[in-house]
Formats: sequence, structure tokens, C-alpha cells
Amino acid sequence: MTSRLPFLFLIFVLLLVGISNIYYRHVHNGVPLTPGQRIDIWQVEAEVTFTGVGKPVTVSLNLPRDRQFELIEEFTASPAYGVTISRDGGDSKAVWSKREVRGSQTLYYKASFKNALDPPSDEGPTEISEIPFQAEPYESSAKSLLAQARNKSGSQSTFIDQVVQLINSDDQNMAMLLSRYSRTNAFALLMEYAQFPIKRVRGLQLEDERRNQSLIPLIKVWVDNEWRLLNLGNVALDEEVPLLIWVEDEPSVLDVTGGEDSSLRFAISKFSTSAVREANNVARDKSWGFGLYSLPIAEQNLFRSILLLPLGALVVVFLRIMIGIRCSGTFMPVLIATSFIQTELLNGLLGFTLVVAVGLMIRSYLSHLNLLMVSRISAVVIVVIGIIIAFTIFAFRMGLTEALTITFFPMVIMAWTIERMSILWEEEGAHEVLVQGGGSLFIALIAYLLMDNYLMRHWAFNFLGVHALIMAAVLMMGQYTGYRLLELRRFKALG
Repeated sequence: MTSRLPFLFLIFVLLLVGISNIYYRHVHNGVPLTPGQRIDIWQVEAEVTFTGVGKPVTVSLNLPRDRQFELIEEFTASPAYGVTISRDGGDSKAVWSKREVRGSQTLYYKASFKNALDPPSDEGPTEISEIPFQAEPYESSAKSLLAQARNKSGSQSTFIDQVVQLINSDDQNMAMLLSRYSRTNAFALLMEYAQFPIKRVRGLQLEDERRNQSLIPLIKVWVDNEWRLLNLGNVALDEEVPLLIWVEDEPSVLDVTGGEDSSLRFAISKFSTSAVREANNVARDKSWGFGLYSLPIAEQNLFRSILLLPLGALVVVFLRIMIGIRCSGTFMPVLIATSFIQTELLNGLLGFTLVVAVGLMIRSYLSHLNLLMVSRISAVVIVVIGIIIAFTIFAFRMGLTEALTITFFPMVIMAWTIERMSILWEEEGAHEVLVQGGGSLFIALIAYLLMDNYLMRHWAFNFLGVHALIMAAVLMMGQYTGYRLLELRRFKALG
């Protein structure tokens, strides 16, 4: 038992590394578990316009800090202006400045957002604001409205609902407040009198191909240990349309010093992109370029093929050790399966059978020449090349373009296969050649089906932890000493 502890520990480490890598890549990097998934990217353009009056100008634009969205990239378009984007704690601003400005001016801020993978929960209120003082009769109207809401409610949530109903009613006290305040500010005032923590919010509805959009004033109320977002304005919100919170508890969104007639408008567009590519781009930036997606495209394509080999090796180990299928060569079926991916299955099976059959006939003649092994193998390699060339030219002349892919077969491996089968024929007979040859093709077929599977390709390249799991499975099967499945036929008579 003591001698097995290091082995069991190694298996545990491989399983832990593999599962942890898959979890991290999926949860933190956002790599989807299935291929073909796409995500929405929202591009938001803020257009700032104002008129310069010949004075130094400073333009400050508060930037969004919504926890539900993740900033991908941002840039500004502001010719001849100095620009700084600062993020100090919870304060995010873009500041433009210029010494002297005259006439109409237009500045742009553009950013791309996507839904956050694991958005942090909103923090609760730090303090409750003091009860505001309002001149009469507004204060009396506010207190009377709150008394009505309390009498008709039994909890904090229902109290909020009653206040919202009063905002939309024809009550005289509410009419008095609305004569001085907007609906949103009147609701905020009532919440402050009722000692409910609130946040004044301005949000932007993310609708595709929209222009000249404005921020919508909203209110967040802390009720039942969560922030509840309420829309009291005249602009209707579509619940199915994402809402980007631009600012919270900010006195203003845009401040222009040295200019006049300033305005802020937004344009919105949406496009979808591959979730895998976007996640790996983010992971590449976070990992200082260490990762397969940081390699050139040619090397990435090379590794897409190389990383399929462990899947084929897993098939070979399972079918040989657990099932008991005999084949020619140890991992020759994996190489054949790799060739099938390039040639397609039917063309590959036909080409492999023809090359091996013709090669065996020529090898039977070479065996009568009493050549040394090195010379014999070299001759077989040359013969295999000649056979492939002859088949390729014949297929081209006959218009069988699909058969041209026979050149993807590994020629040296084909030569060794022919040599091994020829020796096996001489020592064990044709039956054993058919058994091992058929076993090789069967294993290659199963390996091909697994290696050519779209989901397996996705996992092998995007979740490298899968290969640690394959390694653990191979090591565990390597210590199996029981009966193979096909060996149980010997006990059929006992049944």
C-alpha cells in the first residue's frame, strides 16, 4: 500500500489540475463548454457638443461603472484636445482640455461592453441621508403621502409599491409636490423622508442601431436587503432590453467649463462575436501573452492537430488494455486516424487498404532476395512512395480528385506497417494478419470519430486541463491487470 501512495497522489494531482483548469477557463475566463457560442458586444458612443467662447475649456464626462457589464475597450476622438481618462476608486472620468476654443465643438467617447461573467453583488448603503427640510406646504404634503402609504402597507416592499401608486395617482398632495419636482425627484424626496437609502441613477437602454439617445433618470431603493431599481419617469423601459447604468449619485454627467450650450447624446450598436475568441483574447491580456491564442495562426493550427493525439492515445489504451483488441504496432492506429482527418474517412480507408495490399505483394518478392533489414525497410519506403505517386497520378487522370488526399498518409509508418504485417504473415499466417490489420483499422476508426468530433476538438484546444485528465486515465488503466473483455469468451462454457 505504501508503494502505491505516490502513484495515487500523482493521479489526484492530475485530476485536480485538470478539473481546476477547466473550471477556471470556463468560470473566470468565460470559455464556453460547447463550441459555436456567441456573445453580444455593445458599442456605445457618447457625443459631446458645446460652443466655445474664446476661453480655456475643460470638459469632464463621467464614465459608466456598471457591475453587470465588463469594459472591453475604450477610446476618444478629440482632435487638438488633451485627453485623460482617470479611474480613482469609484470615480471614472474622461477629461478634455484645450487652451482656447471658439465656435461649435464636438468630442467623442466610444466604448465596447459585454455582460460580466461573474458580476459582484451590489454593496449595501453606507449611511442614510438626513431628513431634508422643505418649505410649506411641500413638507406637509410629503408627510401626508407617507402616512397614507404606511396605512396601506405591511412591509417595506409593499410600502414602496404604495408610494409608487401615489406618484401615479391624482392625489392633491402629490399634485402639490409634482408642481415643484419631477416624478423621479418627488419619489426620491419621499424616500428620504421615510429614511430609505436611495441612489439617483442615470441609465442607458442598449438598443441596437439607436441614435440621439439620452440617459434615463432612475431611482435605486434599498429594500429587503437589496437594491430595487425603479423607473418613475415618462420614458418607458423595456425589460428585455439591457440597461447600462452610467452614473450613480453623481450631481452631473457632463461638466463644461469655458463653453456654453453643451449637450450629450448617445449612439448604440451591437454585434456578436465568438465567445471562445473573445474569452481567449481577455485571457491573453491577463496572462501576459502566455497561451495558445498568443501564437501565430500557423502555429495555432499545428497545435490544433497535435493536441488531438492524446485523445487517440486514450482510445488505443482503452481498446487494447480493457477490451483486448489486437493491432499492428502500438500507436500506429493513432497516426492512421490523424491521416483520416486529412483524407476523410472513406478515402482514407480505401487508400490505406490499397497501399498496404500492393505493398505486401511487393514485400513478398523482396523477402526472396535475402536483403538485410535496413536495406529491406528502405526499399519498402521507396516502394510505398512509388505506390502513392502511381495512385495519385492515376486518380488525377481518372478525375478522382478525392483520391489525391492519399498523400497525407505517413509514408515511413506505412512502410513499417507493411514490414510488420509481412513478417507476421510469415510467422503466424494470413489469419493473424487479418486480425491485427482489422484491429488496427477498427481502432483507427474509433480514434478518428473521437478526434474529428467538433466538441472534442474544442475541449482539447481550449481546455488544456483535459489532457491532465487523459493522463490520469491512461496511468490508471496502465495498472489494470484483470481480464480483458474479449478474453472472457474462454469462460463461455461455464455459463
